Amino acid sequence: AEINIPESVTNIGSGAFIYCSDLASITVEKGNPQYNDGNDSNCIIETATNTLICGCSKTTIPDNVTSIGDYAFTVRSGLTSIMIPENVTSIGKYAFAGCSGLTSITFPESVTSIGIYAFQGCSSLPVVDGLRYADTYLVGAVENDKIEYSIKEGTKFIGSGAFEYCSNMVSVTIPKSVKSIGAGAFYVCENLTSITIPNSVTKIGGLAFGFSGLTSIKIPSNVTDIENGAFVACSSLKQIDLSEYNGTIGEAAFNGCIHVKDFILSDDNPKYYVYGTGVYSREQKLVTHFTPEGGELVVPYPVTGTVSSVSTAQVLESRVRLSSIELPCSWSDYDIVIPLYCMPEKIICRYSLPEEYKPYRSEAYYSGPEMPNDVYVLECDSLS
Repeated sequence: AEINIPESVTNIGSGAFIYCSDLASITVEKGNPQYNDGNDSNCIIETATNTLICGCSKTTIPDNVTSIGDYAFTVRSGLTSIMIPENVTSIGKYAFAGCSGLTSITFPESVTSIGIYAFQGCSSLPVVDGLRYADTYLVGAVENDKIEYSIKEGTKFIGSGAFEYCSNMVSVTIPKSVKSIGAGAFYVCENLTSITIPNSVTKIGGLAFGFSGLTSIKIPSNVTDIENGAFVACSSLKQIDLSEYNGTIGEAAFNGCIHVKDFILSDDNPKYYVYGTGVYSREQKLVTHFTPEGGELVVPYPVTGTVSSVSTAQVLESRVRLSSIELPCSWSDYDIVIPLYCMPEKIICRYSLPEEYKPYRSEAYYSGPEMPNDVYVLECDSLS
């Protein structure tokens, strides 16, 4: 199959040719203001960004390309090998997913970012000790029932879902070459009770260790980003050590860690502080919490003049039912969305509520299915 993009085409959506599995020829008419084919390189390149947005089994990636777009080569079953040139810094999500004939791919040192499931379903890539690799990228476990895994030296990226549902795994060795742990990499690894994250790692992806069996975790100083829900529902976690950490903590990163006794965060941390069972930004936003089942989440008084914000369902969502949430100001100062399954028995405001908020109906603070009238009790303690 072949594709010819005429001069008149000015917009091509992401993944526009995602299921063209036998695509072997791509041309773009000269004079197109938005796209080019890299001088007959069998691809579509967005000229303004030098992003390759569509390739085929006969593509040669030009040297001026700086990124491989989302879904660029998805389901190109005829693609057997490809070399990523030196100027490329990022590879988009699902970029090579479903390339079942791909046996070889080479990354340059310049690649620092690889999107989720970029090589999912690339079943012909080489396997070492039960693990499949795309050059320096660990795609995932081929044998998911092993007890121990050892990631080969030189690996830089642990891919999205690499070990997800490896419920028998009790240990994994991560080499010091690894820079990124992908989204859901160790998701639902229930018997993985400990892991050493090397100081080379700079990013921990969303849900990376979600629902795992970890009992303690120490985040090294070089990590700059813990993404949303990275350790969500790790109900066996007892100690979280962020004493050397100065990076970003994503929303709900530690929600559902209901047995944490020791959350270590430096008093000098420039971005966050711990109050009770909540982690707050210096701008007074609740970022994540590790409140136990039936526990109380107490929001601190504002210290910067900005009202503390409990602003999203994701931050509160942990499938842990709280006994109460205590707020320092009027309920009307908050934008609160509370999922039904963690709705507290009562919400306590430390100042009196305006008359128009009494009694408070469920739909006013819960955007979801209608709730029974007896699910909650709203109480207010006037301190004025």
